[in-house]
Amino acid sequence: DILGSDGIAENERRKKFEKMKQYVKDFASDLIKNNDNETTLLLSGDNAFNSYFSNSKLQGIGFKNDTFAIIDDKTKKDKAIVFTQKGLLLITKNKSRAIYRYTDVEFYRSSGQKIMCMGDSEKYSNINVDMDKLENLILNLNNVK
Repeated sequence: DILGSDGIAENERRKKFEKMKQYVKDFASDLIKNNDNETTLLLSGDNAFNSYFSNSKLQGIGFKNDTFAIIDDKTKKDKAIVFTQKGLLLITKNKSRAIYRYTDVEFYRSSGQKIMCMGDSEKYSNINVDMDKLENLILNLNNVK
C-alpha cells in the first residue's frame, strides 16, 4: 500500500473539499444579490479569503484548512457564514459558537422572509443573499460524499 490509510483518507478529504467548493462556485453567481459589496462570497485560494483569516480574532481557531467558502456580511449585523467540510459556522462580530452539521441547518419563513436556523438560537437572514439558493446549496453540500 503506497499511500497508506492516512494518505487515502487525506486524498478522500481533498476530493470532498474540492467537490464542496465546486458546488459553491456553481451557486456563486446567483447566491449574492447585491453589487455594493455589503455582502461578498469568498472562496478558498482567493486573496480576500486569506485576508479574512488574517483578522487577529479569528487566528488560532483552527478551521481555515477545512473552510472552502465564506459569505461575509459587512453590514451592521456583521454575520458571516463559514462553509467547512464538517458544516456551517456562524460568526457574529468575530465570535463563533459551534460548527453545525449541514443536516442540522433548517429554514423557515417569518413575515415573508426566509430565515436559516442552526441549533437552538442561531439565526441568519440577509437581504443581500438569495436565501432559497442558500438553502438549495446547503442541501447539495449535505449530500457530498
